[in-house]
Amino acid sequence: VGSDDGRVHLSVDDGATWKDVTPRDLPVDATVESLRASRHRAGRVYLVAHRYRLGDDRPLVYASDDRGGKWRSLAGSLPNDMPLYSIVEDERDPAVLYLGAETAIYASNDGGQRWQSIQLNLPPVAVVDLEAAHDDLIVGTRGRGMYVFHDLAVLRSALAGAPAAPLLLAPAVAI
Repeated sequence: VGSDDGRVHLSVDDGATWKDVTPRDLPVDATVESLRASRHRAGRVYLVAHRYRLGDDRPLVYASDDRGGKWRSLAGSLPNDMPLYSIVEDERDPAVLYLGAETAIYASNDGGQRWQSIQLNLPPVAVVDLEAAHDDLIVGTRGRGMYVFHDLAVLRSALAGAPAAPLLLAPAVAI
């Protein structure tokens, strides 16, 4: 569980006891906006936090592979002035991550080492919630509604460095 004062705690006994697993370099008074367990690897968790209300717009995103014992920052290639809100793993490829930010959406195909914008025609809005399901990426924004990136196979291919040629796809069978 995360808090609005920058603390993260873990319980493995249905809440009877709690252990502080806060990342060492998470700034004081950061708001932990999102904690997501991996759908592919037991013990892996992703954390997204922000401090924009304190005048600090640095991106704060971390991953742990041991239930919060050790954390690593995933903010390396992100802009230095971009508060973050949400993260989700791709449902098929554990190396592909999607990240919601203040005015953009990003993707990584290498577990968060490098990020690239996948903004396309999405307006510059705060992406506060993400879900990958049924080969779609569902995007919840603050104040602008919901959007869906259909057919993530195309996006995965683009992230993997497929040739940047126009893609012509046959329509899927509608139900």
